[in-house]
Amino acid sequence: MGLLNEPAGFIIGGDKVKDFYKQAYDTFRKATGPAKGPWAIFHDGFLGHSSFSGFLAGSDRVMLDLHQYIMFNVDLMNFNQTKQLDFACSDWAFLTNYFKAQVEAFERGIGWFYWNFKTESNPLWSYFDGVDNGWLPKDANNRGPNFCKF
Repeated sequence: MGLLNEPAGFIIGGDKVKDFYKQAYDTFRKATGPAKGPWAIFHDGFLGHSSFSGFLAGSDRVMLDLHQYIMFNVDLMNFNQTKQLDFACSDWAFLTNYFKAQVEAFERGIGWFYWNFKTESNPLWSYFDGVDNGWLPKDANNRGPNFCKF
């Protein structure tokens, strides 16, 4: 269970995010009991996974969640317009491949879910729009051969 979605750790500070998570985790486990209840999932607060190295080490059913937004990738944003166009047009299958790679990687962990089936403002965050526009499979369990080479 995600205890807080996307805190802006770069604004409020990593220590405050971790303090909140520690309190939330303690409250969560007090309610569920040890070795019971769902996993406690913490977002990295856009601080990077290394910022949480050792955090809550040895705790019961804890997971760190990372949201990789391509639109916020500084390296891509620094491209000039010509290079941005070349990048955008170089791989028309990118969204499909990105989806497949994420699903296969997460299935090797504890699983995955698509957090939003429909949204009003951005088709890249809408599973239904992805299916309608052909970059996501209608049946996520039938997405073709393995994409990743593990």
